[in-house]
Amino acid sequence: KVEYDLPASGDIDLSLIVPTRDEAPNVQALLNRIAGIESSATTEVIFVDDSDDDTPQIVRSCQNAYDFDIRLVHRTQGNRTGGLGGAVIDGIAASRGEFVCILDGDLQHPPERIPSMWDLARSGKAILLISSDMPEMVRLADRILIMREGRIDAEVQNSRDYQEMSESIMQVLA
Repeated sequence: KVEYDLPASGDIDLSLIVPTRDEAPNVQALLNRIAGIESSATTEVIFVDDSDDDTPQIVRSCQNAYDFDIRLVHRTQGNRTGGLGGAVIDGIAASRGEFVCILDGDLQHPPERIPSMWDLARSGKAILLISSDMPEMVRLADRILIMREGRIDAEVQNSRDYQEMSESIMQVLA
């Protein structure tokens, strides 16, 4: 069964989707880093959890500890359709934000970059960046297209290095 624990309040600008599997030690560290971000975006964090550990209990224990909504979709064993991709899709389906950002629960994607991406998105520029530590997934995209007002504005070649690509994208968008 899939358990939804989705308390909600107010309008949301940005939904942060965090797919997790046995990430209990990282939950509070990730939420603390998100809480430390200064942004004008009204934010919600949606954990889509495929864990067999105590990750869902830790997420629930944090739900009233921050100034943003923390929501949980717990996909129990036998209901984890589509693996990581399925978790992302379920998170997007549960989201209420005008914009969506996917963050790994293992802290490999720095939440401190969210404000600059938010500012760019609000200015009419859009970024689609698929990041993965699985070599077969990284090879899928040879380039990242950056769009503004429905037109391709720039292109960044995939260097296969997340940090290098992130810096290149931010230079193009600056």
